[in-house]
Amino acid sequence: MSKKIALYSRVSTSEQSERGYSIHEQEQVLIKEVVKNYPGYDYDTYIDSGISGKSIEGRPAMKRLLNDVKNNKIEMVLS
Repeated sequence: MSKKIALYSRVSTSEQSERGYSIHEQEQVLIKEVVKNYPGYDYDTYIDSGISGKSIEGRPAMKRLLNDVKNNKIEMVLS
């Protein structure tokens, strides 16, 4: 099994995703971090766009991420 890093990105509103630090920008920064500092690792992205951080109940990507951590599918999380 290859080593895997989870890349988690989130913005709380659609306006923030369009005018702020967009999901795409967050993702690109995290991918560059993996390539530069963790050669040999694969990565998977977990994205919650336009979803409040108040609770994980409405955050499907966060739930999937937590499940993957619990099941030892990933070794590290970058956010």
